[in-house]
Amino acid sequence: MVINVPDWCIIGKYVEVLMYDPDYGEYHWFEEKILSYSTDGFFHQAHNCPVYHNLFSDYGLTVREILISR
Repeated sequence: MVINVPDWCIIGKYVEVLMYDPDYGEYHWFEEKILSYSTDGFFHQAHNCPVYHNLFSDYGLTVREILISR
């Protein structure tokens, strides 16, 4: 099986993901680390948080690159 991984999606890289924040009652951009790939997306996690999955096609909608490098 071949997985077509976009150039921006690199394991170990940090991206921002738009998710609902129950503490504030609204959506917020969270910095998450890319952990691995699935057939149609990637898994990511923030420190001491659950692992989440997004599709590669979510790029530009709910996933964006961090402009300032770490």
